[in-house]
Amino acid sequence: MRSHYICVVCPFLVLVAIARGAATTQPADRRTGEFQIVFSERNALSDPAVIATRHGWAVSKLKAEGSETDYDLSKETFEVRVPKDYDPAKKFGLLVWISAGQSGKANGAWANVLDKHHLIWVGANKAGNARAVMIRLGLALDAVSNMKARYSIDPDRVYVSGGSGGGRCASMLGVSCPDVFHGGIYIIGCDYFRDIPTGEPHKYWARSYVQPSARLLGFARQRSRHVLVTGEQDMNRAQTKANFESGFKKDGFEHVSYLEVPGMGHRLPNGEWFEKAVGLVEPAGGAGK
Repeated sequence: MRSHYICVVCPFLVLVAIARGAATTQPADRRTGEFQIVFSERNALSDPAVIATRHGWAVSKLKAEGSETDYDLSKETFEVRVPKDYDPAKKFGLLVWISAGQSGKANGAWANVLDKHHLIWVGANKAGNARAVMIRLGLALDAVSNMKARYSIDPDRVYVSGGSGGGRCASMLGVSCPDVFHGGIYIIGCDYFRDIPTGEPHKYWARSYVQPSARLLGFARQRSRHVLVTGEQDMNRAQTKANFESGFKKDGFEHVSYLEVPGMGHRLPNGEWFEKAVGLVEPAGGAGK
């Protein structure tokens, strides 16, 4: 004798299941404006061994030299700025800032540019030049994955930027991690993966990391957009220009730009020049997505 079973599904349980499913796909945070945040989930790429491998460093050597190589993310804080017209139904860009100083807050002079281009800002606090480079790179990578989990982010519009020593860190990530960042704005500071001639006999600016794998370098050369920003009076102007001409351009990077601000020294550019940089790093129509 064959038994027959009737399955009765409770409408409430269906709604709960739908809600749970939606929660895994919809951004969890709708806050706008400026606020501080703490993250707890590390990005797989921020693991010290992974960072060291990508940049040609030895963790054991760094530890022996007394350098900080790891951190507790739950004890770090980040400054976030979300445009007031943020809509989770749309894709916004993400700009990850690496500061030379103690604060990761957005530059007030750039607020209108961030709003116009629908860019969400995130920057780690206490991650300035006094902190180990490995830590600064790791925190920037953590910022990306955690912000993408909370906000509706266009993966093609995730950028890294920084000023001075932060610009140098950003330039490393923009080339070594093009699978994360699709562009970068390197302001008054830029490094490269091979020695660059200074123009004087037998003198070079030494590389700070190694050439990425063929796959990653291909992404960085062909897909990513890189903008090098310096000032006419910037102490890093000569190196930045040499990295542009004898580094990026010579090595076949297809989307690289050089901006030199008249009269500017070693400081961040005003809103007008920052917008020029943003316009160069954005894909066509990017701000309207």
